[in-house]
Amino acid sequence: MKRFIPYSFLFLFFIQFLVGCSKRLELTPQDQISTNAFWKSSRDALLALNACYSSLQYGFNYAYDDGSSDNAYAQYPWESNATYISAGNVDPSLDAGYNSRYQSIRTLNYFLDNIDKAPLDDATKGRYIAEARAIRAFVYYQLAAIFGPAPC
Repeated sequence: MKRFIPYSFLFLFFIQFLVGCSKRLELTPQDQISTNAFWKSSRDALLALNACYSSLQYGFNYAYDDGSSDNAYAQYPWESNATYISAGNVDPSLDAGYNSRYQSIRTLNYFLDNIDKAPLDDATKGRYIAEARAIRAFVYYQLAAIFGPAPC
């Protein structure tokens, strides 16, 4: 009787394991939205457009950019990277705006590539596309003004 009880539990566990795993387990990620699940409503398109606006800096950050040159003096290094740039301490770990602006362009291009998937009327879709293109043009302007000619 002593051997029968452990073997019966083992047998029941094995049967439960086989029955429980017979169906394929598919989970949707809880920390991100897949492209297949997004772009299903007009609200999704508006949220994506709002994400495109995050590529614009706060207004005072543009004034700090002048601290990178001889136009102004950026006193505090925690306010911007201008203190390091004006001192000539530029190295690959310092993002002087080049990398972040190309990340913004990638976000804007993703929006423009996928806006047709959202169920929007033509006027709203046209407005959203125009807004994204204007932001992208401004980001390209910033790249050209700071770093010179930028590849498109």
